Order: sequence, then C-alpha cells, then structure tokens
Amino acid sequence: MWFKGGTFRLRSGVALAVTAVVLLANGLLFYNSHVRLTAATRDVAESVDARQLLSEMLTVLLRAESSHRGFILTDEESHLEPYNESLQQAEQLLARIGPLLQSDAPQMQRLASVQALVAERFQELSETLAVRRLEGSEAARRLVRDNHQLGTLDELRDVVGELQSVEGTTLETRRADWEEARFHAFAAFVVFLAVSAALVVALFGFMRREVVDRIAYNRKLKAYADELGTNLAELRTERNEIAQLAVASTSLQSCESLGELPAVLGPLLEPLFPGHAGAVHGRTVAGDGLWRLAAWGGLDQPEELVADDCRALAHGRVVRHGPGSAEPPCPHLRAALARQDTPTLCIPLAAHGETLGLLSLVAQPSADGTAAEETAGSVERLAAMLGQQLGLTLASLRIREVLKEQSIRDPLTGLFNRRYLDVVAPKEVAQALRAGHEIALAMVDIDHFKTFNDRHGHQGGDAALVAVAGFLQASVRLGDWLFRYGGEEFLLLVQGHDHAALAQQLERLRQGVAAVAARVDGQNLPPVTISIGAAICPDHGRDLEHLLAAADRALYAAKQGGRDQVRLAELPGSAG
Repeated sequence: MWFKGGTFRLRSGVALAVTAVVLLANGLLFYNSHVRLTAATRDVAESVDARQLLSEMLTVLLRAESSHRGFILTDEESHLEPYNESLQQAEQLLARIGPLLQSDAPQMQRLASVQALVAERFQELSETLAVRRLEGSEAARRLVRDNHQLGTLDELRDVVGELQSVEGTTLETRRADWEEARFHAFAAFVVFLAVSAALVVALFGFMRREVVDRIAYNRKLKAYADELGTNLAELRTERNEIAQLAVASTSLQSCESLGELPAVLGPLLEPLFPGHAGAVHGRTVAGDGLWRLAAWGGLDQPEELVADDCRALAHGRVVRHGPGSAEPPCPHLRAALARQDTPTLCIPLAAHGETLGLLSLVAQPSADGTAAEETAGSVERLAAMLGQQLGLTLASLRIREVLKEQSIRDPLTGLFNRRYLDVVAPKEVAQALRAGHEIALAMVDIDHFKTFNDRHGHQGGDAALVAVAGFLQASVRLGDWLFRYGGEEFLLLVQGHDHAALAQQLERLRQGVAAVAARVDGQNLPPVTISIGAAICPDHGRDLEHLLAAADRALYAAKQGGRDQVRLAELPGSAG
C-alpha cells in the first residue's frame, strides 16, 4: 500500500506541515479581524459615551440654573445643595469627556471652549449670589427676572450642540467601520471553519478506518452546517430587528410631546409583534400613576395603572408568564387572557434609574384556540430592545415638557410669566379684532406691598403673592388669561366684556381678594387689597402696547385715588 513505509511518513510530515502553516495563517487572519473588530467596538463605545456625557452636561447645567434661580427667588437654602453638586458634577463630566475626544483635535478645541464657557457661566451665577449678599435678595431677583447674562448659556448650548453633532457624524462613520470589521471577522471565522474542516478530511484520509472516520466527519460537518444555518438565521433575524428598531426610533424621535405618542405607538408597534396583542402605559409629567398611551390587538387595559397592578412595575424587572411558568399573570392582564396559561410579557420602561412606563404583550390564540407563539426568544429580545428605546423616549419627552413649562411659568405663583404674555397677548388681540369682539386688559397691583413685605418678611410677601394669584386663577373664566407681570403686579386678558360688565367682574375680584388671607407657619396674615386699572380693545387701543399704556394710566389713577379700587381707562380724547 502507498501509505506504508517512508512514503507514508513523508506524506504525513508534509500534511502535518501544510496543516500547521494553514492553521497559523487562518489563525492570524482571524486574530487580526478580531483585533480590528475590538478596536471598532471601542471607538463606537467612546462616541456613544461622549454623546451621553455631553447630554448629561447640559442636564447638570440646567439643574444648576434651576436650583440657582430657585434659591434667588425663594431664599430657600435647600436649593443651594443641588447647585453646589452641579459644580462638582460639571467638573467630573468634563474630565470624563476629555479622554474620549483626545484623538480628535477639533473636538478637543470645542471641548476647551465648553470648559471655558462652563467656568464663565458658573462665575456669572456666583456673581449673582454675590449681588444677593451685597445688595440684597431683591437685587438678585431682578437680575434673574431680567434673564441676566443668559448669553453665555446660549453660547454654551450652541457649542455643546456642535460637539454632539460632530460626534454624531463620527459615530455614524465608526458604526460603518464596525459593521465592516464585524463582516470581516465573520468571513475570517467562516474561512477558518472551512479550511479546518478540509484539513480534518485530509487527515482522516490517512487513517485506517477511513470509512468510519468519514461517517463521523460527515456527522460533524452536518452539525456544523446546522449550527451555521442557525447562526445565519439568527443574524438575519437580528438584522431585521435592528432595521425595525431604527424605523421605530425615527418615528419616536419625531414626537415633540407626550401627547403625540398615542397616535404613533399603536400603528408603530403592532407590526413589530405579529400574533400578539399589546399595550403601552406611560407616566405623565405630573402624577404617580401610569396612563394608557396605546393598545392594539384588542387588548383591553385600564386607563391608569399603579405599581400594585403589575409586578414588573412593583419590582422593576421583566415578568414572564406562560406554560410551565411558576410566575402567575400580572393582575392587569388576567381579564385579557384567553386561557390561564396564555404567554404574557411585561417589561418596565426605565431611563436614568426611573420607571417611566410599561410595555405589555399577550400571545393571541390561533384559530384552534392555542397560543400563536410564546413570548420568548426573538419576541422577548425585540421587546427588550424596544423597551430601552421607549424608556429613553419617555424620559426625553418628559424633560422637554418640563423645560417648556418652566420657560412659560412663574416659579413662585405657577402663573404664566411676562415672556409668555408677549407671545399670547398679540394673538388674542388680533383674533378679537378679526372677530369683532371686545377684549379687555386689566393690570392688578397689590396695595402697599413693599410695606407688607417689610413687615412680614419675604416669606410673608411670597405667601401673599401666592394667595392672591390662587384666588385670581380660580376666579377667572375659562378662556381668560392670567399672568404674573412682575413683582406684585398681575395682568388679566378678559374676553367679551363691555365697560359695565368688565367693571362688575373686576370689582368682584377686588372684593374677593380683600377676603383672602395668606398663611405662614400656621398663622394667618392680614389680608391685602388690590388696585386695578383696565383698558378695552379697540376703545383704548388696537395693539398690546397701547392697551398696556392705557391700563397702566388707569392703574395709576386708582392708586392716586386712594387705592383699593377699580378704574377703567378714559377714552381717547376725553377730558381729565
């Protein structure tokens, strides 16, 4: 036989040498591909971390602004603690961002600008605190109400936005490199497997029990093929899931407020989970309960959920129920189950350590009454990834609505502020003129407020402002507007009143305020009185500027006439 003697040894040696060389070459190829994939993964992670830290930086700066403003306006020392924490957090975040951007010189220059602007902004906030110490709280409040030195913050937002935009472009490039590296690694692995299998076949040819060994090899090869087919199927499934998540992410990011989510979620999520009914609940800006945002597939769910309704909410973990599971179904799903063993899945939607919502899935029965599919495997994996995206979306929209609310509301009284007056009033006046309706503007001033404030302290003055604001808000009609104009002044926009009706309504307000008593530390403060000056469009003016001027003159007349009274502006051209 050819394989006996020296020829066999020679060929065996050659085969072993070739085997060693090929395995080494394939090993080097696979190792290089793995190294490249690892580097690409690290680059993507650095870009993702940099964008996340930049977002946290903006959040820290906004918290510093908010707590600083709260301290200046309320004199509450508790507001200084988050402000001081924000100083330290800003330094720590900047220190963490630097190493992530050190390979990009332009980004490092932008980061240097951010560091300078952050230092400058905190210096400005410190100066406001210094003004409070040297000149008093009122001087500091004037700086805050006048939006003193907000230019630095706006510039800082622009620079951070540019950093995030550039890093987003870099992230897309790095993700493309990562996809290419992953493909190369996979290709190297397949080549490695194929070559290894071929070498095994060749080595088995030198074995005496060639037939037995070939049968064993074929069995192994089939197992490899099945495993590879399974892996390829999983890769296709994951690729499809990633594509679906990308579409879902784009749709969710297009929402500007929580109110837009119900119209988007149902049509978006139902195709992602065929054979399943589902529902999404989310937490609003105010309140502790979760409200139903969407439901599909005929899943009947309550409008509001509390923690006791769902173990996923109560324990902050994924809850699965199905055949062979010891976990009972959540209380809010029991009425929706076709059978007791119908598979269900509840995933809490969380972001930044806070549970903001709940995703519920129930497998729908098929025509023969059996569950279409258990909520496991790819369905659960897709639901988990989608849950992360939904949690971030809910957190982003909540933050956006909180910031919007803070930008138009007076933090002390909760009324709309003067900035929002400049937005609303011109539209209301223009609409009244087009419709031919009358609209009145009334300026309300608390009489002798400085004396009241000096006598009862700033806490008492603030309590009086809140009490008067609360009474006025409760007394105005639906469709009327109430603003805090500044200091102890309020401004009313009243729809559809002639002179007599307006005077009667304002007189009721004046009398009602005189019966309102503010409380401080459980003690009633003396009631305050108000003076009111009003003007009517179009009699006293056809734009906000002229109406304000007319109402201000009427208010001045009320004060000169002894205060605690209502005066309507004189018609243009009238005497005295």
